[in-house]
This record gives sequence, structure tokens and C-alpha cells, in this order.
Amino acid sequence: MKFDQRIVVPLRREFSDWRLWWSRAVVIAASIIAGLTVVGFTGLGDRAFEQFARIEAAWWWAPLLWTPLCAGAIVWLTRRYADAAAGSGIPQVMATLDSSVDSRQTGLFVSVRLHRAGRPGRRLDLRQRDLLRVDPRPAGRRRGALAGGLLTAVLSGIAGGLFSRLLLVSLGGRSLDAFTRWRRERPVAFAIGCGLLVAAIGVVTRGATFGSGYAHTKSMLDGNENEPTVFVLFKFIATWLTAWSGVPAGIFAPSLSIGAALGHDVAIWTAYPHATALIALGMAGFLAAATQAPLTAFIIVMEMVDGHSMVLSLMACALIASGVSKLLSRPLYATLAQLQLDRLPGGRVVAADDRPAAH
Repeated sequence: MKFDQRIVVPLRREFSDWRLWWSRAVVIAASIIAGLTVVGFTGLGDRAFEQFARIEAAWWWAPLLWTPLCAGAIVWLTRRYADAAAGSGIPQVMATLDSSVDSRQTGLFVSVRLHRAGRPGRRLDLRQRDLLRVDPRPAGRRRGALAGGLLTAVLSGIAGGLFSRLLLVSLGGRSLDAFTRWRRERPVAFAIGCGLLVAAIGVVTRGATFGSGYAHTKSMLDGNENEPTVFVLFKFIATWLTAWSGVPAGIFAPSLSIGAALGHDVAIWTAYPHATALIALGMAGFLAAATQAPLTAFIIVMEMVDGHSMVLSLMACALIASGVSKLLSRPLYATLAQLQLDRLPGGRVVAADDRPAAH
């Protein structure tokens, strides 16, 4: 009898509480909607980039007109209808989860217009496992593997740390230079200027820096890409300008592309024959350094490249790169989240150590 009660009572409690099932239904529905949104958005993005590539192939100068005009229009729409959508969105979510934010203020950071569903603070963990399915050959104990991997970790840490610091200085808006004033006073015109520079970089590199960089990353992993060393610098600058312009855009995909190119360059410099291993390490290292989230970085790269045999190498590279980055910059997303909290009515007092550098 006692055994039956231990089964019946929990089942009765489980099925009698309609609120529990309603919350589950909301989560499931939100998951389905989010999944369909991701699929639809990815498809539209691919189609749009294909059309852009066709236009660029026909008229090489077209990006010099199209890109700045689109950047200006997007920033105008963003500031007019969904100001919090600017940037990657991660700092907005972090700000929403802050204990000082009242439930009535969450709409300032996330809302239905920003693709939010469910209760404030509830997030969905979405990942594209099959984005890049190349299994890079592990470096193992081959000669030069340790030196190449360590060099990749340190260089990606330096590059990612400088990238993070540059973003904080640019997006913090605390400096008094002419560009910061231009961005604050005339955001649409500033976005057009950034778009023109991004387009010019793309034209100079013959389209290599356009887009997220996934195609070039996959090509490098396949061993079919021979990007020049300057690609890292140009992609670095183009990604920074895109983020600085104020359009809704993240840095995950470009960071993977920059890191992959950096690892590819190290393989060339050191004459290491198994470049795919260093490319994967560069991806994990730069992403870890830029975000200072080493565990997230190495897990994402491990899943994307199916590099389970490299788990220790990827983890070590991510940890080293993140450590180097901390010497150069404060945490990117945490600091940007503090800036988001400054948007609360009346502002929020931010500790001096948490404020972005203003150089």
C-alpha cells in the first residue's frame, strides 16, 4: 500500500497541476518557434548572400553603394523600433538576468520585437552541430605540434584580447574623440561611413571578408583555401567596424573565421604539415580570447569540427588564450552588460573597475 502511494500520489500531483503543464507547453511552443525562426533566418541569410555575391560578380563596385545604404537603413530601423537589438544580444540577456532589473524593465533589453518568448530570463540553448563537419587530424605527438599549438594559443589570445578591448573602447562611448561624438550625434551617418569602409575592405580583398566567414573557414579546414596573411587583419577590422556601426550583429562567426585564418598562418610560418589542427586551435583560441569564455569556446569548436580527439588540445588552447586576453582587456560581454544597465531609468552606478576603458 505504501509502495502504491509513493507512485500514485506523485502522479496525481503531476497531472492535477495545470499550471505546470501550461508552463511546459509554453516552453515547447517557444522551442518550436525558435527553431523554425533559426531555420528561416538561416535560409533567408543564405539566399541574400547568394544574391549579393551575384551582384558583386556582375558589378564589383555595387557593394560600395549597397553596403553603406543597408547599414544606414538598418541602424535607422533599429534605433526607431528596437533600440536594444543593436549588437550581439548577449549583453542584453545578461542585463535582463541582473538581480537589480525589475520585471517591468526587462522590455528595455529584450522583448517580443527582439525574438523573446516565455518569461523574462528564460533562454534557449540552440546550436548548429552540423555547420562544419570536418574532423581535423589531431596533432598528437608529431614534431612541431607543441610549438605550433602554443604559438597559436598565445597569438590568438593577444589578438582576441586586443579585439575585445577595441570593442569596449568603441562601444563604451566614454571617449571624447570625433568618431565617438559622430556616432552619438549622427548614428545613421556613422553607420553609412562604417558600411562604406567595410565594403571597401571587401572590394580590396575580392570579397574574402564579406559575410560571416563560414565558407572560408570550412574551405580552410578542407585544405582548399590559401588566404594571404593580411586576411586576419582585414577580417579583424571589418568585424570591428560592423559591430561599431550599431547594426544587430554578433561576433561568434567572424571570430571563428579570424581564429581559423590565424591558425592557418601559424601552420605556414612553422611549416607544420597538418594545418587543420592549428586551424581548429585558432578558432577556439580567438573565440575564447574575444569572449573570455574558454569552456564555451572549446566546446563549440569541438562540436563544429567533430574534434573530440582534440578535446585536451582545444581546452588547453582556449584556457591559455583566455588567460592572455585577461591581461589586455576586461570581459567583453560582462562589461557591455553593465553598459546596458546604464540605460535603465535613472541610470545605474557602475563600479570604476567595471567601466570600459576610455583611451
